[in-house]
Amino acid sequence: GSDIERLSDLDLANHQVFDMFCHWLVAVSRFDFAGTRYWKIAPGENARFWGQCKNNGYIGVGWDKLGDLTGLNKEEFYAAYGEVSTTDPTYTKSGAGQVWKFLNIQEGDRIVANRGTSTVVGIGTVTGPYYRVLDVLHDDDDDNEFSHRLPVDWDDITPRTVDQPGWRRTLIKLDYETFKDVSEAPQDTHSLAPPFSQIFSSRDEVERAFGI
Repeated sequence: GSDIERLSDLDLANHQVFDMFCHWLVAVSRFDFAGTRYWKIAPGENARFWGQCKNNGYIGVGWDKLGDLTGLNKEEFYAAYGEVSTTDPTYTKSGAGQVWKFLNIQEGDRIVANRGTSTVVGIGTVTGPYYRVLDVLHDDDDDNEFSHRLPVDWDDITPRTVDQPGWRRTLIKLDYETFKDVSEAPQDTHSLAPPFSQIFSSRDEVERAFGI
């Protein structure tokens, strides 16, 4: 018979049946009462801006020409995109779709920060609403690269090795199974190892250490 039929044979109290059902929802079917969603967002090409995102507690995207997007509905957002795209062909419709998804990420959602298709550099939880950083710089100063941001508590900054060939876009929504798999992926020991410059202060020290 079914699981429900087997439960009925155990002569359990109603509250016991309910407790078992809730456990099944969360542990077996992985039902999420909080409505948590999971997102992969690259912190720049080759995770170029991961250091700033990690140290300052955020994840972001560019497209600063769109201006402040706080509170815009979908029609207003795409109107702003349309104005910019007439003069800047790099503002594509597919890119605009990614920014719109970014704006609709909610507090409590989980973020996976990636480096390409083979490394997860951090995992965190969104802790507040979207905000915009003004006067974004356009040089190699990492501090202000992303004008559109979400505050994130990066609770896991262990680099992990993954194999996700579909991770070509900046932002991708993940299902629970993929999030679970990447969050439990093995550590990327190469990324964890400090460079020689942090271990040895000179070439002489390297040669003495290795008997060269």
